[in-house]
Amino acid sequence: MHNSAVFTNSSLATRIEHAMPVRDRVIDSVSVPLHILGDPAYPLSPMLIKCYTGRNHTPEEVSFNLYHSSARMMVESAFGQLKARWRMACKKIDCDVKLSSNVIMTCCCLHNICEMLKIPITQQQIDNAVNHPDNQQLRPETELRVLPGGSAIRDAITNHLAVTLPLRASIHY
Repeated sequence: MHNSAVFTNSSLATRIEHAMPVRDRVIDSVSVPLHILGDPAYPLSPMLIKCYTGRNHTPEEVSFNLYHSSARMMVESAFGQLKARWRMACKKIDCDVKLSSNVIMTCCCLHNICEMLKIPITQQQIDNAVNHPDNQQLRPETELRVLPGGSAIRDAITNHLAVTLPLRASIHY
């Protein structure tokens, strides 16, 4: 099952939608809550913002997608380093599901200690983690739903970025 389907069917999705701390910021008269970034397979919602999909985007939408992608790549890189250092994070965790969050938190804490001590991760470790057979993502079966409010929030962020930061353009070869 693709990560987006797991997320949608989990209690985490419901908790994010209903229990995210309220720290809204008003942008272009739109209340923008704290949110997480998702790849195109995830459902667009007020609490989960994904990039614009399809074709024929405005320069502002292209720029938003590039800023969004850059932020997501930083997170993906962090997970890649975690998986490289702790190979057990590349596959199904062989423990009771109730303990799995403790296992992952322990890996994160140990990873942070290694980072503080400047213990390096080799490129070979990263390549092995990225190419691990259990690490391959399935494609989502369908485009997931769009929840009301997500589009207005994404558009407000897009306009805000276009006004406050340089527009970025994608380069196609």
